[in-house]
Order: sequence, then structure tokens, then C-alpha cells
Amino acid sequence: VGQLALSLTLLVTAGLLVRALMSGRNVNPGFHGTGVATATFRAESWGYDAERARVFFSSLRERMTQVSGVTDVALVDRLPLQLSNSSDAILLDGAPVGRDGQPQRTYVATTLVDGDYFDVLQLPVVSGRAIERRDDERAARVAVVNETLARTHFGGSQAVGRTFTYHGDRVTIVGIARDAKYNSLTESTLTMAYFPVAQEWRNELSLLVRSGDASPASLARVRDA
Repeated sequence: VGQLALSLTLLVTAGLLVRALMSGRNVNPGFHGTGVATATFRAESWGYDAERARVFFSSLRERMTQVSGVTDVALVDRLPLQLSNSSDAILLDGAPVGRDGQPQRTYVATTLVDGDYFDVLQLPVVSGRAIERRDDERAARVAVVNETLARTHFGGSQAVGRTFTYHGDRVTIVGIARDAKYNSLTESTLTMAYFPVAQEWRNELSLLVRSGDASPASLARVRDA
């Protein structure tokens, strides 16, 4: 873990997430990136399997929470506004059957997050609850969807408590998040589903660290932790 932790100095972005917004200051991204630093880690490149990677990311996350000035820390499999589109198929209850005799799947944008993601980005959950730490690999499968997905396929606020199938598992919608920009500031609003990273594990994750201010000194404390 020590060797990997040293990589934070090299991998923390030179600027804050807010700098991704500079070319579109008049566009509301749906979240607040001011004061958020990011770092990406590829644990498998150090030979870490999933079990060791979980330990590393958990340790790193806890270490960052102890840094002076840090208010929230989260893990995510892809950073917002990085032009890294990720979509996957979900199977809606009662989906029509296609010509091949199989239920038709619906493609939505997806991302994996942990319990404090919505706090770090100050992205409101407008109904139900956010992803929480209790949503681990032993817990029932859950998801948070955005307003557009809830409205398009689940009747808006009635989406909370509804279910769909993802990667062969039954998933219950526990919350609805406000719509946001995910890949770029110029995109049309996507249908988005957020899944707990602990339930769909990846060995490459990004760290989001919110500090109380956006000063160089604050960034330096995170980088040097």
C-alpha cells in the first residue's frame, strides 16, 4: 500500500475539477467541482488482485479523510466531464420481446460510485437516498438513477423502489439524483444509473477529494498526504 500511496503525488491532477468547466462557464453542469481534486489509480498495474485492491482503496480513502481541510472523499470508476462515455444494458421489467425472441434491453449511461460521491460533487439526490457504505458486495443490489432515467422509464418520482435487471442481478432503485452533465458540457441530458462500486468492483478507480477551499495550499496538503 505504501508504494501505491506514494503515487498520489504523481497522479493528482495539476488543477481542480472545476477547471474542466472553464470553457463553458454559462453551462450548469449540475454539480459543483470547485475545491475538488482528483487522482486515478490502476491497482492491477501493481499486481493487485481485487481483494488487495479493495484494501488499498479503502486505506487510501480513509487516509485522505484525515488530511486537514478535507471535507469529503469518494471513489468513482470514471471522472465527470472527461469525455469517457460508458453505457451498458439494463433489462426493464415487462420489456417487449424482440424479433429474436429475447426481451429488448435498454442502454443507459453508467458509473460506479461509493458512499460519499454525491456529497463530494454536491450533486443532490432529490428523492430516496444516495449510495451508502452499507451497499457493499454482501448487500442487496441497488442503484441511484438520474431524473431523466426515472422520468423516461419509471414514471418520475415513482421510480424509487422499482426494480430492473443488470448483469443478471435484480437491482432496486433507492434514489433519484438531479440531472447533470456526465461526459461533456455540450451533451444532451443522458439517462444515467449510478451503481455501488463495492457491488461492481473495478481495480482502476479515481479518487475525488473535496477540500474547504480551492487554494494551492489545500491541493498541496492532499498531494503530500
